[in-house]
Amino acid sequence: MLMEQEVEVGLSPSNKNHFERLGYIYTKQGDKIKVCATQIFRGSKVKVNILCDYCLEEGKQTIFQRGFDKYTNSQEKTKIKKDTCKNCRPKFKQEVFFVNYGVINPLKLTKYSRKSAIKRRKHTISSIRDAFEEREYLLLSTEYENVFQKLNYICLKHPDKERSITMQAFSRGYECIRCSADKKSGSNNCNWIGSRELHEYLRSTLVDWKKESMKFNNYQCVITGLKSNKLHIHHLISFTKIMNDCLKELELNLEESIANYSDHDLLNIKELCLKKHFELLGIPIMPDLHYEFHRIYGKGSNTPKQFKKFKNEFKGEI
Repeated sequence: MLMEQEVEVGLSPSNKNHFERLGYIYTKQGDKIKVCATQIFRGSKVKVNILCDYCLEEGKQTIFQRGFDKYTNSQEKTKIKKDTCKNCRPKFKQEVFFVNYGVINPLKLTKYSRKSAIKRRKHTISSIRDAFEEREYLLLSTEYENVFQKLNYICLKHPDKERSITMQAFSRGYECIRCSADKKSGSNNCNWIGSRELHEYLRSTLVDWKKESMKFNNYQCVITGLKSNKLHIHHLISFTKIMNDCLKELELNLEESIANYSDHDLLNIKELCLKKHFELLGIPIMPDLHYEFHRIYGKGSNTPKQFKKFKNEFKGEI
């Protein structure tokens, strides 16, 4: 129960109209005024004194504090309009449960009865073996005690090692660590851009292109005009797009390993990739600006138009 009390609250634009309607004079933001607890602005976090209703029923007075906003929210959300201290919280929960379900103890409900719960959760070694087989595991353990017991098994997809898992973890979807890794690697990964090997191999062939890009721009950042031996060379058209365009023109697939390409195909990819690079030289740029560009525009689908906009916006700030 909210006690009769006066509390000190701060004035702000959010409560200006509220207090003016109640007859208070609004002076300036931050000024303090004293108001009755029942007149506090609804969203105020000011602490108020509250009496525990359950302690009052027993002839005791227990006073505790709570933010006014939390007090009003709790009064609106529950069917039981009673305030409770920490010690009486279990009584409040029982009363709420009784109003909602007609019983005080949840286990007295048919669907939550202890017998049916045990029956529903009980596993047998036979049912566990069937569940493991569905996930392509070979169960090695022959006895089962509880959900916390470690069960030994072999994953048929990765039979090189014996593994263990509890039934609790198994039921929650945990699986063989190698199977989990497979689901997050290669084309299954949300960040997969194709063959990392091919990506890195083709990038390693761009040394001359980088030198020519630096020379063409007088070895200085095209935005700041500064010279540095740490300049990055920015692709006006993203490297990933150039690589994919090369494969498309050569009618080749993107393989996970360069070993899957013949020497002839790999040479053609390399030469075509270099040709496309020299058709549009790179842009020397300071590392921090390069990182900022990709933070704004991302990677993999960059265009000259994006860089032009970025350059103009930066120069406009100078």
